[in-house]
Formats: sequence, C-alpha cells, structure tokens
Amino acid sequence: MSFDALVGVDSCEAPGTPRVTPGDRAASYLYQKLSQSTPSAGVQMPMNGTPLATELQEAVGTWIDEGAASD
Repeated sequence: MSFDALVGVDSCEAPGTPRVTPGDRAASYLYQKLSQSTPSAGVQMPMNGTPLATELQEAVGTWIDEGAASD
C-alpha cells in the first residue's frame, strides 16, 4: 500500500477511522490492527499469521507518533 493511500485516509473496514493518523498511534487503525488481539474491526494483522514482535509494533507506533513521515 502506498503512503498516499495509508496516511490520513479512512480505513475501508472501519469508516471514520484513519488508517494512520500522524502523531497519534492510538487513533491509527493500522496500529490497532497490529497491536490488539481483538481490534475494533476484523482480526489482528497479519491475518492467520503470528502477530508482529513487540519491537516491530513499537517501531510502527513510534513512526506514527513522530508524524508518519514519508522518508
């Protein structure tokens, strides 16, 4: 998925919830799907796979919290 389709764009599965809200991991659907065993919609990502390691989840969260820069 491209940056333009990820940051500031509503999730298809949870309309009204942005996929990534720069500066706010808690409001970012992507982070919810990666870090919660029972997200608000659907199942934890990756579907039918082992959840990402805590360190990788934290790296995504930090990227979001720091503004979700494209570079």
